[in-house]
Amino acid sequence: MSIKKTIQTALIGICLFSFSQSAFADYDGGGDSPTYAKPFNRGEFASGYIDDRYDVDWFKWTNDTGITQTVNVYLSTPYWENYDIIAVYKLRDGSYLTSQDIDRGSKGNLDHYKFYYISPGYTIYWKIVPHTRNDFSTTNKYFTWFTLS
Repeated sequence: MSIKKTIQTALIGICLFSFSQSAFADYDGGGDSPTYAKPFNRGEFASGYIDDRYDVDWFKWTNDTGITQTVNVYLSTPYWENYDIIAVYKLRDGSYLTSQDIDRGSKGNLDHYKFYYISPGYTIYWKIVPHTRNDFSTTNKYFTWFTLS
């Protein structure tokens, strides 16, 4: 993804957040496993805390569009913390396939992961994790959202 497109996406996210509190879901706690992943709807944003070095927050989206989609997941971390996205695919046999950490390498960056060819009815998962054991906060929130392309 080009720098220009990343900046545009971030600005769109900030504008939507600024003008649409109804599209904003504040998930503090919960979502600590795929079973309890917080469901996402198109156009929503979520924020949360990584409370301690062992905390993870799971999210999921089910393709209800009727067509195969490419899904772009974003994570904006606080300037003082470094969190990563881990993408997770649930396979037909019920097992999970996990990506490597998606990390831009520094605090306060925008991370991005692209899920390709998500068929109608299929559910994707992503989790927010601390990059190091020192990256957690009870006062600085992260923001996550997705777009379809």
